Amino acid sequence: MVSSLFIAVFLRMIAVCGQWLLEKERWMFHVDKRRGSKVIPVTDTTTFEDMINMVYEDYGLDKRRICIELSYMLSRKSLLKLTLDTPPVRIGNFRQLQGFFRHLKSDHVRLCVESLAHDLTNQWSRKAILDEEYGDGQHLLSNYFVHTCNR
Repeated sequence: MVSSLFIAVFLRMIAVCGQWLLEKERWMFHVDKRRGSKVIPVTDTTTFEDMINMVYEDYGLDKRRICIELSYMLSRKSLLKLTLDTPPVRIGNFRQLQGFFRHLKSDHVRLCVESLAHDLTNQWSRKAILDEEYGDGQHLLSNYFVHTCNR
């Protein structure tokens, strides 16, 4: 009888809520000061679905009204070999989450959480969530775009 021994490695992950913006040919993450950051304990075996659920729970987000996107920026050392306008790495499945965990073990990276609100056109809009949270005309973020959420 062959048995496999697997030990999960616990990781302290910093999640930060906000939005990515391309400024002067460089991607910058603008933090939502109200939501801020959270420390989310995970293991290297955490599933993508569990990660999504933990982010919703820790930030107190309503899954029926808000869609989230997870991403991260490569370390400065890695970015030295790439162009300045290299976009953030989006996480959309278990395999991509495992890639993030590998970076988390060796580099100082944070999980970036972008939230999108459902608007009246049955699409997800950053403008809708900002209108709802900050009132009309007081947007913290300058570019709005519509993204269809399939989660």
